Amino acid sequence: MQAIHYYFIRHGETVANATNKVQGWTDSPLTPLGKEQMQHLSHSLSRICFDIAFCSDLNRSITSSQILLSQQNKHIKATPLKEFRELYYGGLEGHDLQQAWPKSLSEEALFKAKQNIPQNQWIPQIIDTLSQRDPEGKAEDFMTFWDRLEEGMLKVYDDAIEYRLDHMTPVVNVAIVSHHTPIRSFLHEVLPEFNLASPLGYGHYGHVLYRNGSYTLLEWDQA
Repeated sequence: MQAIHYYFIRHGETVANATNKVQGWTDSPLTPLGKEQMQHLSHSLSRICFDIAFCSDLNRSITSSQILLSQQNKHIKATPLKEFRELYYGGLEGHDLQQAWPKSLSEEALFKAKQNIPQNQWIPQIIDTLSQRDPEGKAEDFMTFWDRLEEGMLKVYDDAIEYRLDHMTPVVNVAIVSHHTPIRSFLHEVLPEFNLASPLGYGHYGHVLYRNGSYTLLEWDQA
């Protein structure tokens, strides 16, 4: 049966992560722990033969993808896509994380659940509220963020279908190395059962099956 297996992978810990700074489109290198996290994951996922791979075009994601794919049996490199970047924080970039996120994404999800706000409004409200905290007014709003993320997923889907046809294979395994907010936001929007309050650790992945036009979550926060 024709299917695409997506492995959404969060990059390893960075210096900014370790010091609680907002990164967004700003970059910082992986910490030694972040490299270890990706090395561990590369061994864990060596059982999966990835057919194609993608990452955001930020260095922390590119470096993480290189470590991840180093244990693959066949030579494969991740294609960098700007569409998979982290949320852009504008004037909040480089500031203390709490300025952008007084509550974590998980805390925001739990709060909105208690307020009985419909789930399809959670991510738009969270990101639009966050963008309004930017004193320079440059941070991405929800529609800007979502449009680029959706465009990235359409590119990946097209490449996966092309790979399937070229290689005459019914199943395609795709690795996508990205960031915390894009991964959780996308899955929340396409998976009715997805628990937005459940975090995704550094160097952890979510495994999603795409078949017959629908997504199914098979694994979450695995390393």
